[in-house]
Amino acid sequence: DRMNEELPDDAARPTSDPPTIDGVALTGGQDDPLVATEAADRTEMWRNDDHLVYDDVWAVGNGAVYMNHQTGSESSVVAYESATGDVRWERALGESAYPWWVDGERVYSSWTNVTAMRTDDGSVIWTSDYPQTETGFPAPRAVVTNDTSVFVSFASGFGSGD
Repeated sequence: DRMNEELPDDAARPTSDPPTIDGVALTGGQDDPLVATEAADRTEMWRNDDHLVYDDVWAVGNGAVYMNHQTGSESSVVAYESATGDVRWERALGESAYPWWVDGERVYSSWTNVTAMRTDDGSVIWTSDYPQTETGFPAPRAVVTNDTSVFVSFASGFGSGD
């Protein structure tokens, strides 16, 4: 709360509550499927079995919700159209990647590296090249941006979750 009080009114803030975009309310979590309902009456519009990395990390913007999609041991980032649930694009990055932040026309994912992708077609703009260690740590976990920089937080080991 203190951080949010100190930020200017027009500053971007991480979304902790399930978002509503263009009249579509989204719910989901790390143990719950992604569900889209009409914001006005909560009539279900669409759903899928993708999960958030943590219950309070939502990457939404440019008319889509961005999710990690697991198929066995394979991981990809998927952009779902918020109004229909149709797949706008899907991008396999060769490692686990969870969408964390949307800034204008870019969506940022992280877990073992940070990747910036275009929100319209999923093309990769850049990917970091952090060295992988035997334990997997330190590793980039969260991303937030401003007009000129990308800020990345690192985990030094496994935590207790949310």
